[in-house]
Order: sequence, then C-alpha cells, then structure tokens
Amino acid sequence: MTTSGPDTAKVFDFQFGLPADPASDSMYADGGTQSVATTAVIPLAQAGATPDTTLTVSANAVNVPAGTYLVSYGATGTSTATGDLSVQLYADGAGVAGSTVTDNATGVDAGNVSKTLIYTAAAPATLSLYNVSAETVNLTDAYLTVVRLA
Repeated sequence: MTTSGPDTAKVFDFQFGLPADPASDSMYADGGTQSVATTAVIPLAQAGATPDTTLTVSANAVNVPAGTYLVSYGATGTSTATGDLSVQLYADGAGVAGSTVTDNATGVDAGNVSKTLIYTAAAPATLSLYNVSAETVNLTDAYLTVVRLA
C-alpha cells in the first residue's frame, strides 16, 4: 500500500493479489504387498505428485524443504503372530512424538491404522514410516501423503 496527498486528503493505492498456493506442493507415496520386520522402515515409492513439487522420494522417505505440512499416513496388514499392527512416523530417522498408531492384527485378521497430523520442519527433513510392532508384519498397503501448508 502506498499513500499520497496531504494528511487531510490522503489517496490510498492498494494492490491486491492471491498468495501462492502451497497446497499445490504435495506428494503421495505408497508401498505394495510386502513383509516388514519389526523396527524397520516401511518401503515406499512415489505414486503421485503435483506438478512442479519440491518434494521428492528417496531411500523410502519423502524429502521436504523447511515448512509446515499436513501429513497423512497409514497401513493395512497382518502380523506374523497374534499381536498388533503399529506404525510410526519418523522425521530424520527419529520417531515423531505422538505419531504411533496401533490396531489389533492377527495372522488372519488384518489391522488397519491411519493418522493425520501437522508437521513443521525448521530445516529440510525426511519423513518415513516404520513398523514399530513387536513382530514382522505383512502389509497389503502402506501410504504417506504430504501436503505443504506454508
């Protein structure tokens, strides 16, 4: 905004515009049918992305620049023993507090877990999913969706 004219007759010149759309920066990664050992990263590959995204997938992780993100993730699968299916979001190789989701899963009955949260990266980061179940799990689907908010 700029102004001109004397104080008693100010002329204001406003310039309006739309902010950049950060939601146009998003990525979806998933994993097919796979067996994942306890405390191991869940293999993921890029399945879709918005044009000109700044997000990439490498080494089973989504690489994000500094910013705030809406992160959705989940998995469906069975355990190799009677137990739980537990998945946790990791950032830069460490578990994100409060991000573990768990459901009962047996060798016959599949568990299904999912969660959505806001994650802020102060610097570039990698986001990945880990099997934090007490045993190996057989997954039929795992996914990680990341949408930049700001």
